[in-house]
Amino acid sequence: MSPFSDDDQDLVEFLREHRSPSPPPAVGLENAVMRAIATPKVQSSPRRWNRWIAAPAIAASLITAVLSYRALVPPQPSAGDVATLEAFIETNWNNTVSNRSDTELISINDE
Repeated sequence: MSPFSDDDQDLVEFLREHRSPSPPPAVGLENAVMRAIATPKVQSSPRRWNRWIAAPAIAASLITAVLSYRALVPPQPSAGDVATLEAFIETNWNNTVSNRSDTELISINDE
């Protein structure tokens, strides 16, 4: 720890003079600490249960990942589906453009 600068000496002296006294230790605290250190702690069930829970959880996660991948990835359309879709779009486009009369097209272009 670095030494205090000369500017802090007044503060240090003030804190030393006005500090509160330490509380007295609890009766028998040392004996209680020594007993707690001396008694061995047995860890029985939590570690065993972790093994039984971890394996099924990992298996369930893998199964969920595989099933969700199959559900979320759309299937590739067949060539017939693509041809039908292209024909539908082309027909709609042609109907949309050809339904306007020439006068409507001219008035739209003039604006």
